[in-house]
Amino acid sequence: MINSDVLSWLKGAFAVQSVKKEEVNFFCPVCNHQRFYFNWKKRLGFCHRASCGYKPNLKDLVELKGYGPDDYYVSTAPAEPVMGKPAKVELPGGTWPISVITDPWLVKALQYRGVTMQKITLYDLLGFANRVYIPITHQGELVQYIGRAIDRTKDPEDGFKTDHLQRFLYAKGKPITQFIFDWETARNWQQLTLVESTFNAIAWGDKFNCTTNFGSHLSDIQVDMLAHSHVKHVVFAWDKDAWKKAHHAAVKLGRVGIKSAILVYEKEHNQPDQVPYDKLAHTIEQTYNVLNKNAPQVGPLRSMT
Repeated sequence: MINSDVLSWLKGAFAVQSVKKEEVNFFCPVCNHQRFYFNWKKRLGFCHRASCGYKPNLKDLVELKGYGPDDYYVSTAPAEPVMGKPAKVELPGGTWPISVITDPWLVKALQYRGVTMQKITLYDLLGFANRVYIPITHQGELVQYIGRAIDRTKDPEDGFKTDHLQRFLYAKGKPITQFIFDWETARNWQQLTLVESTFNAIAWGDKFNCTTNFGSHLSDIQVDMLAHSHVKHVVFAWDKDAWKKAHHAAVKLGRVGIKSAILVYEKEHNQPDQVPYDKLAHTIEQTYNVLNKNAPQVGPLRSMT
């Protein structure tokens, strides 16, 4: 095994912060302290937190991750895939912050989707005549948005049932599949639940570490983002008809050492927000418990709701 293989493996297996000569800096795998360094030539590491002092060799890290330099996935993207100055994105004219300008119909329509006023304010949701806009930011910069169609002629409960309008609008520039919603928060979670709907991600984000990759396709850039984060386990809570796509995505995550599980719904349920919340939360919690076990995983786990 040559040293370049070890360095490449470290970059793919851990959320590397910097590389200076032989020293690779990433968060301690034991205590999560930011001052952990691994010498990729000597193949020895050390955590500078006095109460930890973790001193692993290469074999220790390989056993921790469950795969090593001989069978790792080679990342072709930089440590931060969404790098450089993003294409300038501006929201359409005429939008307004829902948290500031009263829009009772839209607030009630969003509440039916599980989005409270607190979440409206937190994620800066914007109103428009026939859409609600969800900004997508990266490092504080607006890099994309989702314009979800609404129908104000209907009761708020049915306000998102739109057949006469294009359901989603996006900004020109980088495709939505190059981002993960609220990534600055989600990248620090060790366990992650992926859903298709952005509204579900907003509603459940702080309840069971939920976010969205914006649909039922996990792009290579999104895989690289996850590979260079603190995420160790992923639960796919995509819609029932996306089972094959979820399985394909789970295999891709397995190649970067991330364990995963796929929710399988009962006959009467086609998507996660049709499952009673308490049952869904319990199933996801139990699935995380299984993924947390140290036994090696062969293929993605199937978890019944």
